[in-house]
Amino acid sequence: SLTSSDGSRLFVNGALVVDNDGRHESMEVLGQVSLSAGRHQLQVQYFVYQGSNTLRVEWAGPGIGKAPLLPAQLFHSGPVPQWVQPPNIAGDYVQTLPSADTDHGIAYEFFQGEWGGTLPDFDVMVPVEQGVMSYVTHRPRTGPAANYAYRFEFDLLVPDNGPWAFYLTSTDGSRLWFDTELLLDNDGTHDLREMSIEMELAKGRHRLEVGWFCAQTERPHLSLEWSGPGVERAAVPASFVYPAAKSTGINYDVFHALFSSYPDLTILKPEASGVMPMFRAPAFRGRDDDYAYRYLCEVDVPAAGDWTFYVWNLTRVWIDGDLVLSTEGRYQPGVPPKPKEFPQTLYLSKGRHFMEVHYVQTMGATCSIQWEGPGWEKSEIPRSRLFPSGPSGIRMELTRGSWRSIPPFAQLTPNEQRVVHGFQCDFDRSGKRKYAYTFMCELLVPATGEWLFHLTSGTFSQVTIDGNVVVVNDKDGENK
Repeated sequence: SLTSSDGSRLFVNGALVVDNDGRHESMEVLGQVSLSAGRHQLQVQYFVYQGSNTLRVEWAGPGIGKAPLLPAQLFHSGPVPQWVQPPNIAGDYVQTLPSADTDHGIAYEFFQGEWGGTLPDFDVMVPVEQGVMSYVTHRPRTGPAANYAYRFEFDLLVPDNGPWAFYLTSTDGSRLWFDTELLLDNDGTHDLREMSIEMELAKGRHRLEVGWFCAQTERPHLSLEWSGPGVERAAVPASFVYPAAKSTGINYDVFHALFSSYPDLTILKPEASGVMPMFRAPAFRGRDDDYAYRYLCEVDVPAAGDWTFYVWNLTRVWIDGDLVLSTEGRYQPGVPPKPKEFPQTLYLSKGRHFMEVHYVQTMGATCSIQWEGPGWEKSEIPRSRLFPSGPSGIRMELTRGSWRSIPPFAQLTPNEQRVVHGFQCDFDRSGKRKYAYTFMCELLVPATGEWLFHLTSGTFSQVTIDGNVVVVNDKDGENK
């Protein structure tokens, strides 16, 4: 039994047993699990938004009536941690609990809208929010009571060969894809309904995707469970899932404004960013016009030769840094465009080329990019030839707060994000002195060998390469 005001969750041996998440008054939620005699790993997560600071864990079992857990029954794992001053971060916390493990988790996309009683096509939609969760959940992250949807993508580590069963339970529509194959189809508007399947699986990682939407259900629910060799039916535990990286697609930024001229999207702050499968310009948060997209990708050219690219309406295209196609001057923003196709032919070598596209959506314009070349008829550039990429530069995230060591950046929400071109700390214009930076990039090493990195800072800093910490500068208060 888990009672809390605002969100809480209880895990036993890594599996979610009680889910009492979200903003709410004091509320009790029950969960049942079969346990053998002996010690078991227990984890409780809890956050307070504006509730009454209530948190209570109770249990009942063979020979024990409902009662609080006693100190003599509880044992902490590992050494006693030293007290660390928690960060002082301005603004609201996310309304649900974050993933407790930065290595494990499930990548999610959160959408809002109405889709006529069926699962939407997530590939042509812009998510309101993206991140990593510990498990497949029905809890909305930003508060709507209905008309929202989730897409979860993750790699599942199957521990043993043998027959494995999956159980998908939901109110309203849900689907489960397994290694890109549709496995369970529980779509449509309906009350709580379970679908299941059993199949032989090989040990190792498998790619899973779960889609779900909530229409007008009063008590929404979504859960994914499994069972298999040595595993009783239970929610898929966080220790067996890993966020799925999108191997193909296009990085995008979306901007909203009433553009009176062609905007320079490289200096504007996007309202949302993510990865989409192909060049699309889906309506952003219900707006039909007055928004723009910036796309960044690598296009894999299958053969050397002359390639012709075709665009429509308000579009500019750069390939390997050169502007090769632009409709600027041919259309006037604010004037309804007449549908017309613009081609441009250039020679490209076989292999990947960096591609950047800017597109302005206004007055019924259409986003479409096609190509034609050796062995290829005129068609849209397929998803299999597009790979997420970014231009040269460093992704910088600035978070304001107060810490006594390097903060856990993966658990923080940055106050500001942008692309910069150097490792420096003069980007905070607020006048405040308490902040932290994380700089993320890929470094092109010109030759194999031993490389020495020098890290100079006035407070705490460190350098991580390929996941390994290689430099730690823990001097506080002096330039070192």
